[in-house]
Amino acid sequence: MNSTPLHALLSTRLRMVADNSPLFEIAPGEVMQLEDTTLRIKISSVPAKRDNLVGFPGMRFQPSLVEAPNARYATTAFSWLNSQTSGIMNRATKPAMTGYYLSSLGAGFNFAPMIPMQLASRLYALSQADVDVHEKLSELTKHLRGIVRRNDEMALGASYDSSWGIFGAFNSEAKVGRLLQERLRREVVLGIRPDIMMDDVGIEVKNILWSFRGEPTLERLRLRAQQVSREQNAQIVVFDLAQYFNFFGHDAMEPFTRVMKHAMWRARRKKEATAILLSDSPFERTPRAIML
Repeated sequence: MNSTPLHALLSTRLRMVADNSPLFEIAPGEVMQLEDTTLRIKISSVPAKRDNLVGFPGMRFQPSLVEAPNARYATTAFSWLNSQTSGIMNRATKPAMTGYYLSSLGAGFNFAPMIPMQLASRLYALSQADVDVHEKLSELTKHLRGIVRRNDEMALGASYDSSWGIFGAFNSEAKVGRLLQERLRREVVLGIRPDIMMDDVGIEVKNILWSFRGEPTLERLRLRAQQVSREQNAQIVVFDLAQYFNFFGHDAMEPFTRVMKHAMWRARRKKEATAILLSDSPFERTPRAIML
């Protein structure tokens, strides 16, 4: 086996800069070392600051990309979430990051490590704004404990995709909760069935990347929204499209606040359920949406 390409990859440090400010940095050699023919991976699940970036060793981001005003806020938020989940956040993140780096060798690097940090920052911001997040934290802890228990029982090399699915789903819920609290200035409560309550209206959130099976055509999304509305006691179903970048039809969509106000009016006055597509990227914070 020719190890030269792998040696070259591990010696690479890639940094993207915009307006003289770094957006992110990828340095796989910080966590992966090739010793003879053995690849060793040493993972830390504790975010840290470096050169005005924040993240895990090997992958760091501008704080704004992880929904934090600065690096210290991001690390504080993650520490808070780990404490609130009795340490299970760190235990779930570590194998998830191991799986991420292993898969990256073949599939290439993406921005998945942003997700658990965004989740922490958003939930922390909501708690600081006196939003009730206790039920959501209990649900997250329960799911992650189940994943950690299964991972402990897995054979070496098993997939850890379930952790990323949980991080992605809860991150979308926290994203919508934060948007409602921050932009609509309404009192929100994060819970279970539905995910969010606002003005006695139930709102369920689905991350399309992680929670929708098959091609998400508009017709299938409408049918899925009807099913979710019945099962989760929700009058509004929000499908979160953007994980890293805005949806390609983003500019043709309406401001999220306008769409959500209309949906709330329909729920209260007409007693009608509404499905919404949400596009909101950390790279360009202009949340926009459309009704289905």
